[in-house]
Amino acid sequence: MIEKLFLSVGAMKAGTTWLYDKLKQHPDIHFSPQKEVHFLSHYYGHTNSLLPVKRQRRARIAMQAIRAKKEDQNDLLRLRRWYANYKSQPVDYVWFECLMEADKAGAKYLADFSNLNCFLTPKDWADIRQNHVRHLRVVYIMRDPVERTWSHFKYHLRFSKHPAAKQPDQDFTLFKDTVGKDWFWRNACYAETVSALTSGLASDQLKIAYFEDMISEPEQFLREIEAFIGLPQGQYNSDLRTPRNRSIATVLPQPWRSYLNELFEHEFRRLAIAGLGHETWITSP
Repeated sequence: MIEKLFLSVGAMKAGTTWLYDKLKQHPDIHFSPQKEVHFLSHYYGHTNSLLPVKRQRRARIAMQAIRAKKEDQNDLLRLRRWYANYKSQPVDYVWFECLMEADKAGAKYLADFSNLNCFLTPKDWADIRQNHVRHLRVVYIMRDPVERTWSHFKYHLRFSKHPAAKQPDQDFTLFKDTVGKDWFWRNACYAETVSALTSGLASDQLKIAYFEDMISEPEQFLREIEAFIGLPQGQYNSDLRTPRNRSIATVLPQPWRSYLNELFEHEFRRLAIAGLGHETWITSP
């Protein structure tokens, strides 16, 4: 059984890379060499992200990049062992503990960030906390749904090397088709994710946070995360106001914004009923 585990559920393009970049500097948190292992969503049958062929390909690409950087010899040996374990079978909780290097972490919190955790059901969360983790902490960061969706779309074009990546505001049909895909839209369903989290977790195991607070008061945001996990204050060397993984700076066209506001009308109502949302969110065309 895992003693301490800290998880980020997402949302995608809501500052989770920034939070990862800062918290990996904290002496009481231990991250594996790969930010997103995606174990839980795979183990509970919601994705196939850890199929053997996919892990083989990721490990090969990662090791090629690592060799090109000419890593320190000790670091290189560690990464070789890690990716050898990453490719191993079966993909179960023993595999996950090995990947998270639980034996080396000691009393630290193991930490795993995966936006695919948003697929987990209340039953999944109950199983995790009752049968696999003694001390569990989960953070879910939300961002203005319209702005997050636009950022996600731009990121998707860049990540997939789509021809439209440099001019994401030119093809409305492409935008609507992408936003309408189930895998894309699921990341925008905050109310559904929060419902699963609150149903499957105890109140002290979950923190709902907002991207907008992270941007406006980054130090205070980090202190609140530390307090939630139960950690002493850490020292962070990098500039707290420097964004990470930023998308191309292209403004969302007004007709596209109106289209998204219509799509999100039901979601905004559900969030309002649940008492969720941020005062800065713009919800009108």
